[in-house]
Amino acid sequence: MNPKLKDLWLARASGLLQIIGGFTVALAPTSAVLFGGVAFSGLAAGYGICARSLMTSLLSHNIAMLYTTINILEVLGIFIASPLLAALFRLGLQWGGAWTGLPFLMAGLLYTGALFIIGWIKVDDTSIALPEASAESLE
Repeated sequence: MNPKLKDLWLARASGLLQIIGGFTVALAPTSAVLFGGVAFSGLAAGYGICARSLMTSLLSHNIAMLYTTINILEVLGIFIASPLLAALFRLGLQWGGAWTGLPFLMAGLLYTGALFIIGWIKVDDTSIALPEASAESLE
């Protein structure tokens, strides 16, 4: 399989696992279901790596600028998401009951948006053909 296509499908699969994990944790009625959601989220740990690999393969130059931009956006995301998720957790605790999973519900929605964006990406799906070995090259 073409490495670009493989990275794309791995990123999509990881994103789907993150969505399943986030919504499962958010809506878990029991601790066993909660642990299952955490396990799904853990299986999606390769999302960032696959997405970076895909972006790198789609760009032929300025790789350093790409990684700098990715890291700046990651830090900005952490600065914005951390207080937002803390506020949502505080709000969920005030509302009580099933609302305690409110930050995970928001995370699931954000992952859904990211998967929607990754769903738009198209790559050349031709496989890489390896040269066939001839009888003379084996001798």
